[in-house]
Amino acid sequence: MVMINQIDIQTHFEELLRTKFPHLQPIGKWRQTMWHIEGNLVVSLVHLSKKTKFCFFNNANLALDKIQRWGSTIYSHNLEYTDENEVNWDEVSEFIQNTIDVQK
Repeated sequence: MVMINQIDIQTHFEELLRTKFPHLQPIGKWRQTMWHIEGNLVVSLVHLSKKTKFCFFNNANLALDKIQRWGSTIYSHNLEYTDENEVNWDEVSEFIQNTIDVQK
């Protein structure tokens, strides 16, 4: 069984955000760090015991509470990986950009 290296994924993800999406701001929400633009949630990285999940949001904002978050979003999309070597960083980047574009 391959163990996912969460530290490597977290480091690479933060570098991607710094270089390609510096306008996204981190904030603690729902016990994790989420990145938003003008209060609209864009992406979060969730580390689970056997996988890592990138979550992309549309129409979710910082004012939402836990109960409202899923019912109030037009869509959310997840990319899930069980091995850090499987992470398609171009796809992650594309989903971030598409989520930002839809919110404009």
